[in-house]
Amino acid sequence: MTSSRLDFVVYLGDPDEGAQVMPISEVLKNPEQHSEALDWPYVYGALTFHQKGKSLLSPVADPIFALVSKLVRTVPYLIDREQETVVFSESEHGVLLEPNAGEISVSVFVGDPYEPEEYLLESEMVPLADICDQILSMAGQMHELAEKLSPATLEDNPELGEFLDTGKDAFKTYKLEVERGIRVK
Repeated sequence: MTSSRLDFVVYLGDPDEGAQVMPISEVLKNPEQHSEALDWPYVYGALTFHQKGKSLLSPVADPIFALVSKLVRTVPYLIDREQETVVFSESEHGVLLEPNAGEISVSVFVGDPYEPEEYLLESEMVPLADICDQILSMAGQMHELAEKLSPATLEDNPELGEFLDTGKDAFKTYKLEVERGIRVK
């Protein structure tokens, strides 16, 4: 496992009003305690990226349910070594995921993905299996939180569950193919 970790935090309320930020793992320990602070499906959150325990990414608030849904959609394409871009819903930020020799270059940018104005995180390399595992974990946590606090959100927005299932299947196939020597890491 790599020392680089992509994850997310959740804002307990409106980020523009100074809402408390909490790691998703903490929210999941007692989700009911935070249910009133989370406005489904418009719960705000931010991506995090840590390397060797150090944060490399300043938080950019965005509706996290939609952002995680977009990220998990990329897993089968990353496995097939395709470049993917995920744009934020409420800002000009985005995530660029570029395959490179068994690893994925993770960048977070502002502006056009082809000609970014600025990088908030530039070309951090993460092994393909690790980034897929991390994205699937994020989606699983988001799905679990929504299932506990807002099942109607999952019914009205089934994409997260569908993309999560597709990503899990693709990742399982990838790992089996690597194990059997059919595919190179």
